[in-house]
Amino acid sequence: MIPPAYAPVDVEMTPLEFYNKVVPFDHRDYVCLINDPRNSYNWYYTVKYLGNVEGGAPVNYLNTEIEEMKMAVQTSLNNNQAVWFGCDVAKEKNGVMLDDQLDDTDALLNVDMTMTKEERLLSGESLMTHAMVITGCDDQLSEPRFYEVENSWGAEGNKKETGGYYCMSDTWFSKWVYEVVVRKEHLPKGISRLIEKGPELMVGVTELPPWDPMGSLAM
Repeated sequence: MIPPAYAPVDVEMTPLEFYNKVVPFDHRDYVCLINDPRNSYNWYYTVKYLGNVEGGAPVNYLNTEIEEMKMAVQTSLNNNQAVWFGCDVAKEKNGVMLDDQLDDTDALLNVDMTMTKEERLLSGESLMTHAMVITGCDDQLSEPRFYEVENSWGAEGNKKETGGYYCMSDTWFSKWVYEVVVRKEHLPKGISRLIEKGPELMVGVTELPPWDPMGSLAM
């Protein structure tokens, strides 16, 4: 039995009515940015068959330079807005995301294992595997050096002393973060102009194949 304090006001609401009346969220206020160096920047992309709601809004991504993506994230954080993001979580080490500072893979058999972000995507070595939330950053300098990340796994899914929070370096962000969702008013001016146009006023949206890594996390 639901306690009276938590009982719904209108038990006859449909899911859509519940969303419109109760959920303080409008997806039209947000935009999904990706960083995909395989494809042209400042262009919209979608993934075939990605949409799962008949008649729903199409899933379109705007491909941006990594620095522009970081600017949008920092502006969001400065305005007390946490940022949803998609990354290759397998590259973290017990709650620490510090790029290659924890491993010296090149010393193994004296083999250069360096790959660009584009090469990792093309070869299937990396793709988005998990979503988390950026909740803060070290903004004492003009460019953050570290970000605070909250993971849905909580304290039990990670070392207890971290309390479910991770530390992500700026260089790790560049390498392993592929997607963020931010409010439109927090975008850099150059991206804002593209958002105002929208995909329908550009030449169109480039459709990627169903197996493309940009479709591994839908948002």
